[in-house]
Amino acid sequence: MKIGLDIFDQTLAKEWEIFLILRHEDRFFTTEELSATTNLTISQVLKIVTKLINDLEDFGTDTMEVVFSKGKGARFVAKELQTNPRKFLIFLVEETLGFKLLKSILNEDYVSTSNFSYENFVSDSTVRRQLNKFRDNLHKFDLEITRSDALLSGNEKQARLFLNMMLWRIYAGEGWPFEAVNELHIDYLATNILKESGLSLTPIQKRQLMFFLAIGIIRRRNNHYVEFEESWGELTDNNAAYTYFKDHIRPFASFIDDYPGEVALLFFLLIIQSENLEVIQMLYSNFEENKKNNSFLYQATQAFYDNVSQDVKTIPEDLKDVILLSSFSYHLFTHLFKNFSTDISGYDYSVILDTVLSKPVLPNLKKNLLSMIRSLYDETKLDLFLEEDYLVTKYALILTLIKAQTYFEPVIKIKISTDLPLLINLRLQERIYNLFGSSYRLEFLNATDPDHGDILLTNISLPRETKDYEKVNIVYINRNLTVRNIIILSNVLYDTSKQKTTKEISSSD
Repeated sequence: MKIGLDIFDQTLAKEWEIFLILRHEDRFFTTEELSATTNLTISQVLKIVTKLINDLEDFGTDTMEVVFSKGKGARFVAKELQTNPRKFLIFLVEETLGFKLLKSILNEDYVSTSNFSYENFVSDSTVRRQLNKFRDNLHKFDLEITRSDALLSGNEKQARLFLNMMLWRIYAGEGWPFEAVNELHIDYLATNILKESGLSLTPIQKRQLMFFLAIGIIRRRNNHYVEFEESWGELTDNNAAYTYFKDHIRPFASFIDDYPGEVALLFFLLIIQSENLEVIQMLYSNFEENKKNNSFLYQATQAFYDNVSQDVKTIPEDLKDVILLSSFSYHLFTHLFKNFSTDISGYDYSVILDTVLSKPVLPNLKKNLLSMIRSLYDETKLDLFLEEDYLVTKYALILTLIKAQTYFEPVIKIKISTDLPLLINLRLQERIYNLFGSSYRLEFLNATDPDHGDILLTNISLPRETKDYEKVNIVYINRNLTVRNIIILSNVLYDTSKQKTTKEISSSD
């Protein structure tokens, strides 16, 4: 499950959605377009666009604005090339009652409903509605907000991740939302933890670590500690990488001896965060220790690797370590955290299962990956494979890395038949593959092949009424592919893929 801005305020979520739509293209968007995209009425769109314009004025920026014309619609105008909307998002969110309530829950300075409503000039019932909205969202994460004093309770590691995700999604490292924690002190701790553990994080990753540390300090001040779970012993006992980490950060982590769950979670989070080649050393050493101990986490990772390599595509040798380590990190996440579909930063990668174009693609990828995940659970009986919403997008990323994301899709045969030189046709083929090859399983036929394929691209209108062409989609193109050509081809590819998928399903029943 993922959580969006609507947890704070529904109007804010729609305002930000419209803002992102306007930023996507440098043109006017009609109110009808915005209405269709956002599922709002035209009057609602007009109200939110007006609010967006006013909020930008209140924010007081000289780098961007939204203009509105009755005849044309709304348009985002960037007055500088490097406009950064993050601070505007922070400005919008910090003004909402929901965010003020979240900060009060984080700092545990919520006294009572009447007191909070008085300080924020709202009714008691408004505060209760917002608290209930939080409760409804948090229940799925095994978290609760107590009735009397609005304390965040439940599984502490879940609470830590939830708080980090919410705050990082809003701030992304800009600003410091922890008034009760000294930022310079946290920077000092993060610097020394990284130095002593032999890690060299990027500035952004270091900032993420600082958010983790700050949230941990606030929670421990209020007597909320991460418990060391029984299953963690298999991941930390006889693990030289963990022992090294624990011993070297001891001077900067006073909780090590009294609260082993705290240092274990920090170790795990750094491993999960180490999903890139710059900081992979720690992830690799820990993976090797788990391999040596044949831990359940290693077994899960090897089972996934074998499944992909044997049933989907042989994994290239130069990508073997990256895929093993990445999937190991994903499996650690799903062992630790439950019902989160996003990563530790709160980002959702389901876009890999969709398209930037107007129609959905890879319709079979998600279905088959879910089938793979369920098969892995049946094979291993490991609960980490029950976190399907998280794993399905991560596995899709791995298949994309080895260029196998179209493996489950039907083959679409394309023939290019024009009066253009061979090199121009090859260039057309290359452009089409670059545009659609990551979304469809394309096979290009030779122009002289007797099989005309599923789609024939041509710039010549020759008679083609014979039976050979009955089932062929003929797409007429310009000598230079135009935007219109690409849109038409996109629609034909989608329809062809859908028809072939439906036919395959019918034949298998």
